[in-house]
Amino acid sequence: MRSHIHELWEDLELSPQYPEPGLDRVMDRVMDQIEAEEPEHPASQTRRRRPMHKKKLLLSLAAALVVLTGSAVAVANHYGVLDLFFTGDTNALEPYVQTDLGSAENEDYRFTVNSAYYDGMTVYATVTVEGLNEQAVEDLKSNKVIAECHREVWGQEMVDGLMKSGSTGPDAIMCNMHAIIMDDGHECPGTGIGGAELPAPSDTSRSWKVDANFERWMGPLDTPLKIWAGFMGEEYAVEVPLDMVIGSIHLTPDTEVLLNPITGQRATITDICFAPTQLYFAGEWDERVESEAYMEDLGDDWCAVRLKDGTILTASQMERIGGRGSDQNGFYSYGDLGTVPTSDISNVASIIIGNMEFPADGSDPIPVDSDLHLAPFLITYPLYPDREGVHRCLRSFRQLCEGLGADYTWNETTQTATAIYRGITVQVPVNSTQITIDGQTVELTYVTYNQNGDEITLPNPTEPSELEQDVLVDVGTICDAWKVGAVWNGVSDGEDTVDQGLIILP
Repeated sequence: MRSHIHELWEDLELSPQYPEPGLDRVMDRVMDQIEAEEPEHPASQTRRRRPMHKKKLLLSLAAALVVLTGSAVAVANHYGVLDLFFTGDTNALEPYVQTDLGSAENEDYRFTVNSAYYDGMTVYATVTVEGLNEQAVEDLKSNKVIAECHREVWGQEMVDGLMKSGSTGPDAIMCNMHAIIMDDGHECPGTGIGGAELPAPSDTSRSWKVDANFERWMGPLDTPLKIWAGFMGEEYAVEVPLDMVIGSIHLTPDTEVLLNPITGQRATITDICFAPTQLYFAGEWDERVESEAYMEDLGDDWCAVRLKDGTILTASQMERIGGRGSDQNGFYSYGDLGTVPTSDISNVASIIIGNMEFPADGSDPIPVDSDLHLAPFLITYPLYPDREGVHRCLRSFRQLCEGLGADYTWNETTQTATAIYRGITVQVPVNSTQITIDGQTVELTYVTYNQNGDEITLPNPTEPSELEQDVLVDVGTICDAWKVGAVWNGVSDGEDTVDQGLIILP
């Protein structure tokens, strides 16, 4: 699948030779393109979103511009590797970015790790593969060399698909995470390596941003990570040292928390680690609550950071994306922070996990003030409204605002709800295909399919609510604006999927 950055870059209509336009001109054209795009919110797939915010996308494109107007090494500068993965204050991370990591080559290709950053749990890097002869360049650019290396495992269908799409498929870039041994002698359960392709740095090469996650907190390691191109083999790996890690907060509280306020799931938190780009915690289940819903895993999302100035940043605001694993000792929850809350850990006052707040200085945990409205909650009203045989996912705007603690008002004359949350004002009128977010008009649409199976976009108007002083709306659009997570919660009754509501993650 082609990346959004690729699409936006091509929309700039630069020549194939990538002349060096003025940065201001490029940024203006990119911003115009972003502003022209309408977000998609499929009716039947309200889901957790990780929005690509405009600043982050612009920074990524700026980094891509450096690549396209310079050499392969240009992508490796500190600005590129950090801003391809993170937004926020990353200045203090600069000294921990490694460059000049070296290359490995055979008779056809040269593999280079341009730069890398390690936060104690995840390695973020940019890599480049360069063809060293005419045939190698052709096979690299056409995707043949990548597609063919999947033939043995995945078959001809995979080869054909990768050749047609130009995508890299699994294992284009690989690493030796599973071979790295932890200090206690157990093998680390790393999840492998992922990432996305960057615009090509030259006519003879291709580049990727990659991230390799260990799942569990590792800290500094004596053993380096090896990274290589899958079609070249491990013998052409480049090593990334893992012994240089920015400072972190490490707590061992052994404290019981309410991890899921909807199901009542509790756990004892035994380990918390916070670095500027990572928030990890581990513990033991006190007693498993039987649940048919996604809400079993809700504890992954109920975490936050409080800064010393009083600011609280939730998992949704920090764009925390990760997962959970388990072993004989219990469970662990990991997640990289797409938005860096602070690059100076001395600014952190506490870490919030579930309903407990853990001071960074290791002092006794305290209960979280319920008035902060940090806990996840469920919107159960209504089910999918049906209009002309089409199911559209609309939810109660009032319930959303009450759960978040937003400032909510209702104008009976205009039948319009207004709410302010995190400094952003949203106005939602009844029976309208438009809402207003901070004075900007936003069209409400949903995606469905016609009789021929073609995807079409239709208006998604708001509707009256059976609740007093309320309006039904696609709340996903509003959640994106407020940096709030939204996950549809459905369970199967054996025949159909039953709507259990929308989980909101403040």
